[in-house]
Amino acid sequence: MIPECELEVTDWRDEEASCEWLRARVAWALRSHFQLKAYFLEVHLVGLETSAEVNRERLNHEGPTDVITLDFSDGPDPRSICGELFICPEIAAEYAIEYGVSPQAEVLRYALHGALHLLGHDDLSPEQRQEMSRLEDRALASVAQQFGSESTQP
Repeated sequence: MIPECELEVTDWRDEEASCEWLRARVAWALRSHFQLKAYFLEVHLVGLETSAEVNRERLNHEGPTDVITLDFSDGPDPRSICGELFICPEIAAEYAIEYGVSPQAEVLRYALHGALHLLGHDDLSPEQRQEMSRLEDRALASVAQQFGSESTQP
């Protein structure tokens, strides 16, 4: 049974860092944009080494990656999610330069991307990647509308 609504966002790289900016935006997106009735989600901001370790141990993949999504639910449910995300801000910063966005915007995109995976979306084929990107863009626009144009800034 998934608790009504539980979201934890932590920065494993710096336990003193505030993640409230990300927690507030993800919580709002889960409730209002995705319209979830229940969720249990842990979001961890991790360094390259931890990302590589989790990627190897949990997914049997080598090297660090942008976001790792672990689904603990019994199956996709359009009204609830249960899982854990590992997001690597260092990788987000690299892609942010490439895409011309802030590193915070890229981290938020990864969190929304992980939520979409937990909702049953996949990105294995070019068509699926395009659809996931479209859904991410819609969610980011919705968050920006709620929090203002500087919605990704801490």
